Amino acid sequence: MICAGPGRAWQPSDGELTPSDCMYTYQHSSEITDTDVFDARWSIVWRVTWASNSGGGGTLDEAFVTTTELPMTVREVQTIIVE
Repeated sequence: MICAGPGRAWQPSDGELTPSDCMYTYQHSSEITDTDVFDARWSIVWRVTWASNSGGGGTLDEAFVTTTELPMTVREVQTIIVE
């Protein structure tokens, strides 16, 4: 999945189901794996432009990428609503 731009900061009033361009929903619990986790990885591509108070400035020729990985436990919750 690729998300363009930084997106909008989440607010508590958004709840858990407010749509986002960067939202991802796991289709299964991580219990389906041998390790009980999904390996998740996030990367940010930085394109750097800079300016100086003395008139200098420019853009770096290459993008800078930062990446982090985290084992993600995903649980499944099922409910029955009785009226």
